[in-house]
Amino acid sequence: MDKDTLAPGPALDAAVAAALGWDEATIAALVPVIHFSTRIEDAWRVVERLAADGWDIEIGYDAVDCSWVASFMKGEKWGVSTVKVGPHAISLAALAALEGDK
Repeated sequence: MDKDTLAPGPALDAAVAAALGWDEATIAALVPVIHFSTRIEDAWRVVERLAADGWDIEIGYDAVDCSWVASFMKGEKWGVSTVKVGPHAISLAALAALEGDK
């Protein structure tokens, strides 16, 4: 799975849920109703969870590129994403950070 090209949708939502430590049964039950990569209120759950776990977080809008930038950093782990939709950026950056990819 190439995380950099994951489109918003159920596969990305399930990957984020797994990276957050959800078990398979919880993922199966909740991914159909929780859409981290497409709904800002659900993506914000990821932001709040990582903030509570001590991650440094930056989220912003780049008006030049018309894209959202999200980054999560904690110690040597970090993830950053720049894409056109905010929840998608949050999901990709969180997934990269939680899985230790740079």
